[in-house]
Amino acid sequence: MNPFWKVLICVGILYALWIHFLAVMALLDARERQVLTTAAKVPGYPVLGAGLVLDFLGNLIATFLFVELPREFTVSSRVKRHCRDSKGWRREMATWIRDNWLKPFDRTGGHD
Repeated sequence: MNPFWKVLICVGILYALWIHFLAVMALLDARERQVLTTAAKVPGYPVLGAGLVLDFLGNLIATFLFVELPREFTVSSRVKRHCRDSKGWRREMATWIRDNWLKPFDRTGGHD
């Protein structure tokens, strides 16, 4: 397979992961505010399963971004670890990901 297509597929997976993250944050917010209806749960909860698969795949892709094998199952856990424990460029990259793509949309405080 052409390297261009491999990169495009990886970018697509990471983008789909972020879209699913936004959907999950919206579901959590609605549940917290006690406005999540059964009509929204039925199509919404399968998003959690798809998101988990995408998170696993995204974490494998993040192996190339962080230049290390994953120790965690999810990208969020990996980003949290690097923000907390790493130094240098890995911490800077993880902090940028957290501050720009995760934290603004997580009202639970899970990405602080």
